[in-house]
Parts: sequence; structure tokens; C-alpha cells
Amino acid sequence: MRVASSLIIAAAACGCSGSGMSAGTRSSDADSRITERFDSLALAARHWTAVLPDAGAGQARVEEGAVKLVLTDKSEEMILRRVVEASPFRGKRVRVTARMRGDDSRPVAKVRVVAKPATRPASYRDVARTRDVQSFSWSTATATLDVDRDVDALEIDLVLASAGTAWFDDVEVSIVGD
Repeated sequence: MRVASSLIIAAAACGCSGSGMSAGTRSSDADSRITERFDSLALAARHWTAVLPDAGAGQARVEEGAVKLVLTDKSEEMILRRVVEASPFRGKRVRVTARMRGDDSRPVAKVRVVAKPATRPASYRDVARTRDVQSFSWSTATATLDVDRDVDALEIDLVLASAGTAWFDDVEVSIVGD
């Protein structure tokens, strides 16, 4: 059973707080780009929601300028989701790029973007995924999706698909071409 909850964001042991930190999210209709750097605890908590397999099976926190996902259940996946209004992206090709890495247990980390149409269920063509990343060094992965004109929202999912710890940073949604 999946449990959606407000994102549990905690400052790392470094004593960071939400005050005095730079904004981590930029959004502008002029350039139709969204960038998330996870520099701000307050902004990350406002924009992202954790979807857990079971209550208590995982956690998300901002640590050292990245979001850290920890999943203890080997049979499930944890999702950190941001829902974005799709009007600037309708009828366009969208690229989602993110940097990610795992811990020594080499968990599977990836990013998924889902276009959510208002009048029909999302189909295979409404979903794009990055390659799986199982590296303990930072890797950049990209997914590209053509967004239909009937789409109301885009779901940006940061996915930890196996037990372990993964970090995500520099998530960007942008329009490719005209």
C-alpha cells in the first residue's frame, strides 16, 4: 500500500536551517523552465511530496544541498514527487535532467516524468524515464517527453527503486526546441 505524505524534510547534522539560504526553485513562463537545486528546506518541502510504500519505510531530507532518499524496504520503491501545471509545456518536447548518486549498496535511482491528461488515463506514451543510476559518484541522466495538448499536469518523480540511499540534485525541466 502506498502512503502519500507531506515531505519529511530535516536539516542535516550540519545545523542548517531554512533561513538565510538561497532560493532552490526557479520557475518562469518566459523561459518555461523549472530548476530545483534543493538549497532551501522550506522551498523543497513546499513543492515536493514523498510517496512511500508504507508509513515509516523511508524518509527524505535535504542534506548538503541535495535531497537524500532512504528506503529500508527491499521490495518497494520510494518516490519524491512534484506536480507542475502543464500549460507552458503543452504541445512541446520537454526534457527532464537530474544529477543522482547512490550509497555503497548501489541502489537503483532514476527520474520519471508523467504527463497527466485531463480526459483520459496516462498511457505509455505519456511517460518518460531516465536510465537507472547505480553509481556512488554523481551521474547526470535525462528523460525527454512530447507533451500532448490535452495534458493538465506533469508529475516529476525522483525514484529510489531499491533499498538503500540515493541523492538527487539539479533537477531541471525545460522545453527542447521551439
